[in-house]
Amino acid sequence: MYEKRIQRLRGSMRTKNLSAVLLSSFENRFYYSGFSGASGAMLITEQSAYLFVDSRFLAQAEAEAKGCKTVLIQPSLYETLNSKLSLEHVARMLYEDKEFSVYQFEAFKNNIVVSDLVAGSDMLARIRSVKDEDEIEIMSRGAHLCDEAFSYILSKVRAGATEKELLLDLEVFLKRNGAQKVFESSRILTGIRSASMYFESSNAEITDGDILLIDFAVRYENYCIKMARSVAVKIADDRMREIYSILFYAQAKSLNLLKSATSLCEANQQMKDNMASFGYGDSFYGVYENGVGIADSEFPNLRDSKTILLKGNVLCVAPAILVSDYGGMKIADTVVVGDEGGVSLTNSPRELLTV
Repeated sequence: MYEKRIQRLRGSMRTKNLSAVLLSSFENRFYYSGFSGASGAMLITEQSAYLFVDSRFLAQAEAEAKGCKTVLIQPSLYETLNSKLSLEHVARMLYEDKEFSVYQFEAFKNNIVVSDLVAGSDMLARIRSVKDEDEIEIMSRGAHLCDEAFSYILSKVRAGATEKELLLDLEVFLKRNGAQKVFESSRILTGIRSASMYFESSNAEITDGDILLIDFAVRYENYCIKMARSVAVKIADDRMREIYSILFYAQAKSLNLLKSATSLCEANQQMKDNMASFGYGDSFYGVYENGVGIADSEFPNLRDSKTILLKGNVLCVAPAILVSDYGGMKIADTVVVGDEGGVSLTNSPRELLTV
């Protein structure tokens, strides 16, 4: 798996006349080696691949890293790295420019033996954005855990329970069943509080007739999964049903638009225009979020107007209608881009549930 990824990267290196690629971010170190340590660097040349770690991570690197040689940093990273750069006769090297501050880059440039440096964070992000079969399998397992967690937490919903109690139950279930992390952005909100995208779960009590928003994200086997559902507590009034029916349509429509070679920004604008036709344009909160994978926000990037979707991209589809004097409803899924549309990895019921 890692050897194949390295070979694909070498193909891109040859296209751009690069002698080497230096990886400094966690996401790229893990993607090309399987090493999940918090610190290190990776050098990939036409003939070799090296993972540089200090003594704190040596045992972990030797246990986890595949397709590369683990090298102990001594006495310093620059000296260790420069010895390999000289050995490999590296003349032109791509580096992760977005991992450096201005000060850090000046130190890097002054201490490295390679003078021809090429900024490459965006190129690497685009390569990593197309998920391979192994990644989709991992993310599918993580999505299945999210579906199980959603089903579990519904069984705990009752009048008088608080948002915090339910969120804690959800987090414990997820971690007991394999989640490495539940992101701090996860929240359960009830009633009118569900209309805010930025409220944290509180001691607010659930009451019959409330909208209950269950919105969470996890890291599973070093990959991020997001999902959200809104449910009715005991009773769903007519307005709740109306809003949810529009969201249900928006979710289905937005999945159909996620075809390879589609402009993400154009698809997003088309969905906004559709929502305006229902009279909720001012209350409609987007549809598509940035890509997800090893990072919780990565390419494809909604803010880049030139973003064209590729088969194998994974992103969060999350239409929401937020009415400040009533409440908010949201349906969010982690979705893989395909030739004929998006395929959701999370598959909890999308119909309005009453619990």
